[in-house]
Parts: sequence; structure tokens; C-alpha cells
Amino acid sequence: TLGALIPLTGFATGFGENQKVGLDIAVDEINKAGGIKGNTLKVITYDTESKGEKAILGFRKQATQDNVLAILGPFLSTEAEVCFPLANKYQIVSISASAAKPGLAEAHRPYGFINATSDMNTLPPAVDYWVKAHNIKTVCVVTDIKDALNKSTGQIVFPKLLEAKGVKILGTSEFVTGEMDFSAHVSKFKGMSPDGIVISCTLADAAGFIKEAKKQGLGKPFIGGVAIQAPKFLELGGADANGTITGSSFWVENPAAKSKAFVQEFMKRYGGREPNPFAANMHENVYIIKQLIETTGVTNKPADLDADRQKIQKGLEGLKNFEGVTGTFSVTKEGTVDKSGYVLMAKDGKWVKP
Repeated sequence: TLGALIPLTGFATGFGENQKVGLDIAVDEINKAGGIKGNTLKVITYDTESKGEKAILGFRKQATQDNVLAILGPFLSTEAEVCFPLANKYQIVSISASAAKPGLAEAHRPYGFINATSDMNTLPPAVDYWVKAHNIKTVCVVTDIKDALNKSTGQIVFPKLLEAKGVKILGTSEFVTGEMDFSAHVSKFKGMSPDGIVISCTLADAAGFIKEAKKQGLGKPFIGGVAIQAPKFLELGGADANGTITGSSFWVENPAAKSKAFVQEFMKRYGGREPNPFAANMHENVYIIKQLIETTGVTNKPADLDADRQKIQKGLEGLKNFEGVTGTFSVTKEGTVDKSGYVLMAKDGKWVKP
């Protein structure tokens, strides 16, 4: 039995729903093929409500009462910051498919792992393309400072990458998750007349900012990080989102057989909507744990739970050349993965290669 911590309500619902489909596909595929070592794979899922305190409660329950072998999640970097210390306390692997804040897994060795590339890894080619394609010399940056990932991306990652390209930041604007009125932020940027705008915020906020910018006639090129990579952003942004650039470790048009099969099954289950990178990573995480159960001597006997948890940790630490739906990758000494990135552009409700 595995645990899963997913935001099925709250501001990250769009991401959570997407990730849950990726989880369900993997579990169903494995059980249809006979389970793991003849046993049916079960997953106990708790809704974190997009809140760190709820993630803590769910984590403790899964580790100490449900007695799961490993925990898939949590989703948000802010949740992982408070749950990874518990992973080390209870000596149980916590592998997030999405907590992409740089340095997060490294700070919580040896039981905290992240199968998600940070913006520092996936954004360089995207920034390079965006700057060249639109001849960007100056930018303004809007950042959600409540969310750990977006704060890091907006205040550290983007400035560092843009500075390396000789791009000047004319101004910045900060807000907290769930802000409904972006008129003042947009007006501020409009007065500065930048060549482009960086949006370091999540789904609804990113879409809301872009729509307000277009409404005020600020039709500048936009770029964002991994936090905008869900169908919900494209859905909410509509035509106004077209042309927005991002960098991702997952591309839905990937011709590889394993990736194509996953995308097709996902769209069939999720009303024609496409999977985001975090759904793909979650699918991989289930298969990673399956492989480790089969290859590290896990017994699945209640009396061996502590030893089995340690076997999963050791196996994950040394995982090399795993073939998943995003491609082939290995786990690094920092507890993350060495995936490369694609440059993607929003176009008519899809993420495409520009």
C-alpha cells in the first residue's frame, strides 16, 4: 500500500485533478497486469486542500496509522517544505512529482525526493528562445510571493537567467495567491513600457494577469515557469494566453510509444484535456516504486515495514536510467532527476513547440 497527497481542492485543484488521473492510470495498468509480485497495488489518497497544514496531517496519518510503504507527494513546494522533515523523522520515502523549488530535496536528504525539474533546469532554453524571438531588452516581473516555487522562480531564477542574456528588469510587482484584481499591477507595468513580461504565478492568477494586461492594451510577449503548465491555465487564459512561452520536461506530442500511449489514455479519461508534466511525473513515480519493490527485496510483511521503507530509500537513491513517459532519467545525489527541457508555447488551448 502506498500513500498519495494531492491538492484536490484549494487553489491548486487544477493541478491536483490532473495529477490524480496520472496516478490512477498507473495503478490501473499495474493491477490489470497482475499487480506487484502477485499483490494488488493499493493507494490511500488524501486531499491536502492546497495547504501545508493539511499535508502534514495527511503525511503523519499515512506514515504512522495507514503504515504505507512510501508516500507519493506532496504536490506543492510549500507542502514539501513541511512534509520532507517528517519523511526523515519517520524514515519513509516522500517522492513529489511537482515540488520544483530549487534545492528542496537536497535540503532534506535522505528521504525527500523530487521527480520534477526545477525552473532553473527547464527555463534556460525557453528564456533563450523568448529573448531572441521577441528581441527582448527590458522586462517587468510579477511574482506570487506566498507560493514557495513562484517566489523562487520570480525573484531568483528568472532574474539570474535574464541577467545572463543582458536583459534589464525595469520593475517588479508582488502579490499573494488568489488575488482577483490585477489592474494596478498592469497599470504600473504599462507605464514602464517593457519589451516583455515575466509571470511567476499559478494558473488562475497567471491567466487573470494576462487577461487584464490584454484588456489594458499591454500586448507584450509573456513567459512563465512550470507553475502555469496545466490545461486550466490555457482554458482560463483562452485566446489571450496564445504566444505565452514556458519550459517543460514533458511534451504531449512526444512520438515515443510509452509517452503516446499515456497521453492517449489520459485524454480519454480526462475529457480530451492533455496531461501536464506533473501528471506524467506521478505516473512515473508509481512505476518507480513498483520497480523498487520488485528489485530491492521488499517483503511487504507488516513486521518488515521499517526495513522495507529503508530498501525503497536506498533503491531510489541509486536509481539509474529509468524509462518513463517523459523519457529516460536517473536520480541525482541531490534527490532530484536529470531530465532535460522543451520550449513550449501556448497556442489555441494547447502547449506546442514554437
